[in-house]
Amino acid sequence: MLQELVEYKHYKDIKRAELFGEEILATNNKLKQEVEKIIQRLRNEETNQEHTSSFIPSKEYDVFISHASEDKQAFVEPLTKALKSAGIKTWYDADQIGWGESIRQSLDRGLINSRFCIVVLSSDFFRKHWAGTYELNAIFQRVAIEQNSLILPIWHNITLEEISRDNLTLPDIKALNSSIHNLEQIVNEMKIKLSSNA
Repeated sequence: MLQELVEYKHYKDIKRAELFGEEILATNNKLKQEVEKIIQRLRNEETNQEHTSSFIPSKEYDVFISHASEDKQAFVEPLTKALKSAGIKTWYDADQIGWGESIRQSLDRGLINSRFCIVVLSSDFFRKHWAGTYELNAIFQRVAIEQNSLILPIWHNITLEEISRDNLTLPDIKALNSSIHNLEQIVNEMKIKLSSNA
């Protein structure tokens, strides 16, 4: 009888150990499955991020030209023609805003879809609502959001003192000057800017 009890106890111990081992195995398997799920989820998120970033639309235009209408004939139109001839995709209001179209909406589309903004600074520019106020504010808003140096100023028949009277930020941005730089030089600088930010 004693021998039977000993054998029975031994048998129970073995079974208990087997059950305990199976529980550990089951727990380990469950943990393994949870870890695998987490890893798979992280991989999916990473893939989705890569997929999303690869489909960020590129800008339609290389440059938007902000200017006063008084500067069109003498400077802006020849500049626009030179940029386009060099293969630089240029947003110019005379080409883009059609009869009956909203000026504000057209300007917004142009600003949003351009990589850079040439701002032709002149005395007339600061007197204009669309150029000196609306466009300039919208450009600065993009700079604040994107944290990019997208403003490319060109001083046109204006001095540092005159600019400083109307805006304290623009004098701090390196500019070209229409009385110093010819169209070819401006276009070359634009090409360098585009290639360095490709």
